Amino acid sequence: KNNKDGSGEKEANGDGDFIGFMHSHCNDDASFDSSEAKAHKKVKIASEADPSTPSLIRLHNEIISFCKEMTPSKEENDVRAKVLAQLQEIVVKTFPEAQLFVFGSYFTGLATGSSDIDITILGATLPDKALTSVKEEDMKMENASESTVGNLINGHGDNDGPSGPVAVKQEDEEEGREDVNNTLYCILADALKAEGVTSYIEIIKAKVPIIKVDMLPQDGIKVSFDICFDEYTGLLSGAMIKQLTIDFAPMKYMVIVLKYFLLQRSLHDVYTGGVSNFILSSLVASFLQHRLRIHRNEMARTWNLGSLLMDFLDLYGCSFNYTNTQIVLNDTGTYRQKSHDMRKLNVSIVNPIDKNQYVGHGCFNIGKIRRAFEYALQLLTMALVK
Repeated sequence: KNNKDGSGEKEANGDGDFIGFMHSHCNDDASFDSSEAKAHKKVKIASEADPSTPSLIRLHNEIISFCKEMTPSKEENDVRAKVLAQLQEIVVKTFPEAQLFVFGSYFTGLATGSSDIDITILGATLPDKALTSVKEEDMKMENASESTVGNLINGHGDNDGPSGPVAVKQEDEEEGREDVNNTLYCILADALKAEGVTSYIEIIKAKVPIIKVDMLPQDGIKVSFDICFDEYTGLLSGAMIKQLTIDFAPMKYMVIVLKYFLLQRSLHDVYTGGVSNFILSSLVASFLQHRLRIHRNEMARTWNLGSLLMDFLDLYGCSFNYTNTQIVLNDTGTYRQKSHDMRKLNVSIVNPIDKNQYVGHGCFNIGKIRRAFEYALQLLTMALVK
């Protein structure tokens, strides 16, 4: 007799055709091949169960097989480790006092085929030559500002100019800090180019600027990095997500499958309104928190991944009220009503790192994502009842 989640008595005892997933071959620290070809290829999963096996159990087993198929070989992992060590050597050579840390999906073990390795560099300071250059530029700007203010005080110049030296100085200081920050990015980009180890470099100016770097392929394996400076929140959120994957055994499998699903539909890029790794992980974690509360007496290993995937698609594709509902990731997981000024169709998650901030507002394609989830649920349902 099957339980509500599709797992039967045999599965709970580890017998029959049910493949357990708490200690599967999907390594916690495994990365994934960043080759675009592998990311977009159609993965063929061999059926590991007899056709007479219940369909939800077969779907569960296929999810397990999918993760095994996406896990890179030892050679691929070795290349990533080698290229990461190469990058660290260049960073330390450029900024001797700096420290390099990995965060994001590579750190949490939730990477997919196209995932870049997220890097933050802490404690980097400008070399003396570059710092002198920046100070000289600041001095020129300050002298020019004082001259403008002096003309205004003496009755000369345009009356629409700055109102006083304090306002001008504050603005110049903000620009100066931005110049220093941008100089760090430029110095590292120049150092990487000089080493001749990259095929592509781009500095993207955003709220958190990044250097996008594609390293030269080694043994046919491409490794890409997203590099930023002094980004501490990424380290904190990465540690939180990694802990959630430990607390919820199914989370890793669900995130990997859903990331691949979104990637195939170009709905994974936050810059085009897609679902970022952190948002997707938060949605899965919230879903599992509520699921655990409903099935609190069930052991995690008896959960059926096929059933969980379909319930996730049903929740976020058919049932969830994105306009009025806000997700809170605390110990047990809760929902709360949005304030009136926030009520619009978007994802809103209380930032677990800073409770006064909300994440997800950049996911402006949520309507399209919701329809994709709904359609996927319909296709899976039809396949399972055949």
